Amino acid sequence: MLPPMPSPVLPSKNREPSIMRPLAFGYLHPRSVTPDSEIVALKHEVAAYADKEGFTLGEVFVERMEASGSAFSGLTDALKQHDVRVVIVPTLFHFARFPGLQQAMKEHLERETGARVLVIYPSPEHPV
Repeated sequence: MLPPMPSPVLPSKNREPSIMRPLAFGYLHPRSVTPDSEIVALKHEVAAYADKEGFTLGEVFVERMEASGSAFSGLTDALKQHDVRVVIVPTLFHFARFPGLQQAMKEHLERETGARVLVIYPSPEHPV
């Protein structure tokens, strides 16, 4: 796998060119019926959030039913390989459909990689 590149979706606006911003990855697990236009919109939201929080967005890993491999596994490998310490998700729903499993997946990813998961829209039941 190639090193992560800044997102072509929404380039970051470096406010101070002399300061290098830390890299973050995104992760999306849309439902199988989610239209491509909505996936693009979610990528824009992740990119805007990364920029607002002071990160440069690298790759956004997207689970696809038709894909041969798991984007979650790819994300885990990339976090370990590239020493990236932040993952951005729109909601914990992108990790799993059930609240208990959502939190377990988040904690697993953080424990296995040392990365911190940032949730754009946390749920009231599971604040992060």
